[in-house]
Amino acid sequence: MKKITLILLSFTILLIGMQGCKNDSDDGSGLMSLALFSGLNNGTGTGTVNIYAGAGSTNSSGVWVPGYWKNGVWNAVPALDATKYSSAFLVVSGSDVYLAGLSTNSSGVWVAGYWKNKVWNAVPSLDATKWSMVDFIVISGTDVYLGGVSTNSSGVLVPGYWKNKVWNELPALDATKDSWVNSLVVQ
Repeated sequence: MKKITLILLSFTILLIGMQGCKNDSDDGSGLMSLALFSGLNNGTGTGTVNIYAGAGSTNSSGVWVPGYWKNGVWNAVPALDATKYSSAFLVVSGSDVYLAGLSTNSSGVWVAGYWKNKVWNAVPSLDATKWSMVDFIVISGTDVYLGGVSTNSSGVLVPGYWKNKVWNELPALDATKDSWVNSLVVQ
């Protein structure tokens, strides 16, 4: 009964948290992902609930700062260029916190990658002068999967995923047209 109560409480907190993430204003702050993690202490129903909310917020200088909140405490992560836009999507695996998305380099190019415990890990793009971006991240064991797009030298968005920083292109219906990956399941 305690386990069911804790699960229902966790679900209620998640729904309240999701409602609280709604941002009807245009102030630049907002959430890209919300994660609820519960330590059930081997199924006994005791433990703590940690709430992670990730993406970023705009600082007083008008710069988007990537990071996440853990139980309401802000944790910023370093961007490649502190004056340029960065984005992040959140996954927690064990004690590791992963934020994936992009960070803009000093040349203004969006660089795909992820932060693991606040350390940036760029992934290769098809053309270093064109933008790439990660839409989501999946952790499976010790493998890191990132799904998204990379722009080729012709300016076409190419769908694919990175497994442990190695690009895996997916065939598009028409290689001269943009394609996108927006979900990934690893079984």
